[in-house]
Amino acid sequence: MQGRDAATGVTVTDNFPAGISSVAWTATYAGGATGPANGAGNINATVNLPTGGSATFTAVCTISGATSGNLVNTATVTVTPGDNDPNPGNNSATDTDTQLGACAPLTVNAPTVTQPDCATATGTIVINAGGSGTLNIVLMV
Repeated sequence: MQGRDAATGVTVTDNFPAGISSVAWTATYAGGATGPANGAGNINATVNLPTGGSATFTAVCTISGATSGNLVNTATVTVTPGDNDPNPGNNSATDTDTQLGACAPLTVNAPTVTQPDCATATGTIVINAGGSGTLNIVLMV
């Protein structure tokens, strides 16, 4: 999040959906912004953002293997009464990861990398088919 005007006592909230556990989050600040550096579980943090300051929250969690369907997560920012917020319509963001469910283990050889679960603590496996019969694989584990 980043604003044009200073905002003191802004509340950042992210209540993680069912199927998410072992949440550990970190926050980084730039431009003189301040707030908590890290936490566990749902995010409920108070931050101070000077003009041009920013805060970035990163959450690492475990997704239950029993989770199926869409996984929807929404983070919200609430400004204190009296703060000038010219666009309150952009104070939340939602991420939807679709079609979660059981999947076969992924194994990559040379060197061997085995990923026994479909979603892990960082929850991302990206496989892109490249041109000329090559396979470009990016594993974020």
